Amino acid sequence: MKRFRNPVAILAIAWAAIQLYWAFFGMLHVFIARPLHLSFALGIVFLTKPARKEGQIGLLDYIFAAVAMGIAFLYLAEWNFLNERIRDVDPVPLRYIILGPVYILLTVEASRRYLGWGVTSVAVVALAYNFLGHLIPGAMGHRVIELSTSVEFQILGIEGLLGVPLGVSAEVVFYFILFSAALEVSGGGKLFIDLAIRLTGSFRGGPAKAAIVSSSLMGTISGSATANVVGTGIFTIPLMKRLGFAPHYAGAVEAVASTGGQLMPPIMGAGAFILADMTGTPYLRVAAAAAIPAIIYYVSLFLMVDLEAKKLSLRGISMNEMPELRGIFLERGLLLLPIILILGYMIAGFTLMWSATSAFLGVVVLSWARNSTRMGPAGILEALEKSARMTVPVAIPCAVAGIVVGVVDDTGIGLKFSGLIVNLSKGMILPALGMTLVGCIIMGMGMPTAAAYIMAATLLGPALAKLGIPVLAAHMFIYYFAILSMLTPPVALSAYVASGVADSDLTKTGWKAFQLSLAGFVVPFAYVYNPSMLFIGPLGDTVWVSATCIIGVAALAAAITGHLSADMAGWERAALLVCSMALIVPEKITDFVGVGALILIVWIHVLRARKNAPLTAPAGQV
Repeated sequence: MKRFRNPVAILAIAWAAIQLYWAFFGMLHVFIARPLHLSFALGIVFLTKPARKEGQIGLLDYIFAAVAMGIAFLYLAEWNFLNERIRDVDPVPLRYIILGPVYILLTVEASRRYLGWGVTSVAVVALAYNFLGHLIPGAMGHRVIELSTSVEFQILGIEGLLGVPLGVSAEVVFYFILFSAALEVSGGGKLFIDLAIRLTGSFRGGPAKAAIVSSSLMGTISGSATANVVGTGIFTIPLMKRLGFAPHYAGAVEAVASTGGQLMPPIMGAGAFILADMTGTPYLRVAAAAAIPAIIYYVSLFLMVDLEAKKLSLRGISMNEMPELRGIFLERGLLLLPIILILGYMIAGFTLMWSATSAFLGVVVLSWARNSTRMGPAGILEALEKSARMTVPVAIPCAVAGIVVGVVDDTGIGLKFSGLIVNLSKGMILPALGMTLVGCIIMGMGMPTAAAYIMAATLLGPALAKLGIPVLAAHMFIYYFAILSMLTPPVALSAYVASGVADSDLTKTGWKAFQLSLAGFVVPFAYVYNPSMLFIGPLGDTVWVSATCIIGVAALAAAITGHLSADMAGWERAALLVCSMALIVPEKITDFVGVGALILIVWIHVLRARKNAPLTAPAGQV
């Protein structure tokens, strides 16, 4: 096979095979599993992102990859020694004082090559602060930190480079990516797209609604905003454009829908698994907490698209252009069963690793039911290689984030930073949330969601906890805005990828995506002030707050679109915007006022629309 002549493919398949061995026979010690996981990722980066501008792999790239793998095998050979040594008592061996900084620098260099300077610059600043922070006068300075002390903290423990973020990537995320890769290779992505088009395509603005449904479903198997944009956008964006949506609007809809895939249970983005680990919350509890906010997010987008289609008098796709529902289920319907299987295992209490691995095996077995989905040896190898390559964008930022977290813990800057936020906000929740929002957006510019969440949670999470916000609500707030940073100009990665697929103006696509995602910027404030939306508290409160919030985002959708029964007057849009905020704010008095005002405004608008409506329908309309 050609695959075995490619060193990157060999490295990727070997990585996936080792991870599968761990799933079947037990995860090895952290001083084996995590260095191997990281070194395989580093090797793939150095062999796919060469240092030379010509794009050819050079000797230096092979040396970097070999050194990274060599360090991992050093951990493998000495894991027992590392496990038994007493921290802060036994001296740090000279070989680790030499190889430790090399491992960290290789990780930073891989981050620069693969992710650019966004996340990398944060790591560089953190390392500089680690060694030079003692020169800073005042409260932001810290003690002198020796190289041996830093090396012990970063690479001989589980607080730094080999810390929790990398552990989640190695022990959980990889296996869900393996499952999604198998589902993609066997045709699961096409199943979701065809199903979404068949269910929603015939309604007005059907392709845009299909993009919303398919992207939320694709989020179940990918958890990556940009992957969702490419995977579903190549089908839905041309359909949206053909039926009358402007190119920048089509791209924006796909960007917002795809970004929300990381919020959509049951399988969310990699950051959700890290959130579960950082907060000590079972993953199923995190998924349950995310359910209502995710539904509200998509309801808002769905209504905006529907009103825009109504405003432009757009129709849906004709029935003869859509796939037949019976054919969809006969051809690929069995591929839905592994998703049910993964949920069943998680509910039954099996580990996340085993649940995802079992679902992967389920995909492989069930794929043989049809020739079009069958995964033979070549398909299985393709899934293994794809899973390893897809894990690199998670493993590298998780390792870099681990470096930053290690510096934050070792220097104590995290406590100082959270104290600064509490002091600046004067102990008030709203200003603290505002500063957290801005911090999350800035940290998330150009960063993968997992890395943005880890850094924001480390620096900003303790401040919210000091203000009495429940831990899960505080971290969900941070996670939401780490995700939404993919849609906020000037660096809106999802919108930029969608703009390329739609062949639209980049700036217009970015700003329209931000506009369409406004509900996502408001709802997190609601569940911080009333965590019952996250199923924290009485069920009755959950139902009430969720219902009024949905009505609120419906009003927000109408205000943003500027259309209801007809085009809305400026004062009507402004009034609806105020009503929406009153309904989203989780207070019963504002809910009653908002509902009453909303009914009055809609009634006035409908009367005005009927009065100004033409006596006869335009030609061609019924």
